[in-house]
Amino acid sequence: EASAASAVSRTPEQAAAAAWAWWRSIGSPTRVLAPMVNQSELAFRLLARRHGAQLCYTPMLHAANFASDEVYRQDNFDPHPSDRPLVVQFCGDVPATLLAAARHVEA
Repeated sequence: EASAASAVSRTPEQAAAAAWAWWRSIGSPTRVLAPMVNQSELAFRLLARRHGAQLCYTPMLHAANFASDEVYRQDNFDPHPSDRPLVVQFCGDVPATLLAAARHVEA
């Protein structure tokens, strides 16, 4: 992808500027709910948001399963309009698979 190639050719200063621009684009959250094994599902994230969390993480999801299995996606990811901004975590080692998984959740 063109954006991935340009990210690789950035200087450290450009990468830092891009990271801060992204952080500002999601509202510069200061209260972040860290990911927790078996605790970061939608219900808990919404409860944490009700108590002030501004950014949440999903549990770690297997990119290969998420990219290829609709049932896995339905069982492990519940999109909700109040659950934004949200960092979706994927594990995997094949860039194309990670990208395919990420495309299912990008908004």
